[in-house]
Amino acid sequence: MISDIPSTQDFYDAGHELFDFAWDTVARLWTGLSEAESWGIDKEEVSEDYWGAAQSRLASALAVTQQGTELILKGKIAAITPFLLLADPPSKWPDPTKNARFSDLRTVDAQDLVKLYNSVSANPFSADFSQRFHRLRDSRNRIFHSVDKNLKVTTSEVLETILALYKDLFPDRNWAHMRASFIQNAPDTKLDGGDYSLNNAAREIKVVMDLLSPAAVQHFFGVDKKKRLYLCPHCLDNFNRDIDPGDYPHLAQLKPAAPKSTKIYCPLCDATYEVERVSCTHDECKGNVIDPTEGRCLTCSEWVADA
Repeated sequence: MISDIPSTQDFYDAGHELFDFAWDTVARLWTGLSEAESWGIDKEEVSEDYWGAAQSRLASALAVTQQGTELILKGKIAAITPFLLLADPPSKWPDPTKNARFSDLRTVDAQDLVKLYNSVSANPFSADFSQRFHRLRDSRNRIFHSVDKNLKVTTSEVLETILALYKDLFPDRNWAHMRASFIQNAPDTKLDGGDYSLNNAAREIKVVMDLLSPAAVQHFFGVDKKKRLYLCPHCLDNFNRDIDPGDYPHLAQLKPAAPKSTKIYCPLCDATYEVERVSCTHDECKGNVIDPTEGRCLTCSEWVADA
């Protein structure tokens, strides 16, 4: 009998962990450089050496992304039946009277996963996804099976690869929300209580949004960074308020972005909230988008009189 048969969620959980590991590697590098000015460091002066020293980490992050994609693809196939993942015919399976673990059996090659899924799924992946997946496999093989000195990897390449693959794999989800969940449940939160984890997640996504093009931000995060962004009422209520309110990232946007809109979408929450359209009572603030529950202005974060 074959035991320990993995579920779709088992594959998804493992794939998400690898996606997060790859993202965390690159996000830490980018946010570290972005904060260099506060340490009195000229970013332009150190940028070339910094990214040169980071090449091995960036290349490893790209390879880990490919591994995560394989696991999630296996999860999608397992949702149909995990036995499709077995490479050998039943005639070569272990004696059914003896115990055999699923993980001990030979599974299909990674290069065949997309074709296998597309052959049995009512919702096959696009040709663009297939090309992206196989390009990533080629890069991964060059990283792990040779020493290619011509392989240069950039932060935006890794981040956009993760975002694009995640969008293909889970078109109805937002990676920002998944990343926030990982940050809020990271090992270090068990040491410090995670008091600043939501603030850190919001700040990280803001840094990434600043790095990416407006088209990429719209596609991957669902907001137009060329238009006004606001504080999210839910995030604002849960931020650690020991931090200067001026450091609360504005990530949310009215949907639609119109003068009378009363709904606001936050990519970090991947949720929409009701807002009130009344003027902020603070002289220096021209905002008119208010959290109706807390009575706080979602432009300046201050409480509004009589809200």
